[in-house]
Formats: sequence, C-alpha cells, structure tokens
Amino acid sequence: MGKTQLIDLMKLFFLLLLSTISCLAQQPLVLEIQGTTASKGKVFIRIQDEKEDILKEGAFPSEKGVTPIKWTIPKRSKIAIWAFQDLNQNGELDKNALGIPTEPWGISGGKRPSLRPPLLREMWVDPAQQPIAISIR
Repeated sequence: MGKTQLIDLMKLFFLLLLSTISCLAQQPLVLEIQGTTASKGKVFIRIQDEKEDILKEGAFPSEKGVTPIKWTIPKRSKIAIWAFQDLNQNGELDKNALGIPTEPWGISGGKRPSLRPPLLREMWVDPAQQPIAISIR
C-alpha cells in the first residue's frame, strides 16, 4: 500500500469516527403541541440551550387539536422551547400594535407570562422527560 493510499484510508477512518461521535451526541425529542386550532398553517418550533444558542428550528404541518413532532437534537441536560401556529401562513408570529401575539403560541415550562415575554430560565425542561407537552393559545 502506497503512502497516498494510506493517507486516503486514514482520512476515511477519521470521517467515519467523526460521524459516529456526532450520532452519539444526539438525542431523540418528542413534542406534543396542544391546542392547535386548525389543520391549516404550520407549527413553528425553536429550541434553545442554556447558552441561548439555537439548537434547532423548523416548521411542521399543523393538525387539529394536537400536533405531534419527532426530532433529533444535540444532547443537552436542559432546553427551552418556543412554539407558535402560523394561521395566516406568512412565516412569522403576528403581533398587534402593542406587540402582543395575535396567533396561538406557547413555551416549554408551562406558564406563559401575561405582560412580558417569557425568560429562558422560566422555560427550562429536561429533554429526557418525554413527551414534552406545550400548550398554545
């Protein structure tokens, strides 16, 4: 085996090792978005970690009543989840003149503050405790 072939083989081994490690650093996530009002529009999800980094964002077809979501995310001990249903399908959470959302929205951790945006520390959940239910209204 020549030197070039050996280097190519080592590169291949290194890439396989990296892909295996990245798979090990992932965890499944099952969400139940409760209170979806219609089978129209999409449910948008954002997941953040304790450093406020966005781990994952996405949009899913909405189902009436409960929209189940299955995902794989980077392994973390706690996460915060934002969800909203885009009823008018414009790709963003609509708000009124006072900045109050006019489309159904919810957060992990249960309790939505009424007069201010939620703080991440109020939204922490353990991703190992599944399914994670988020009520939107």
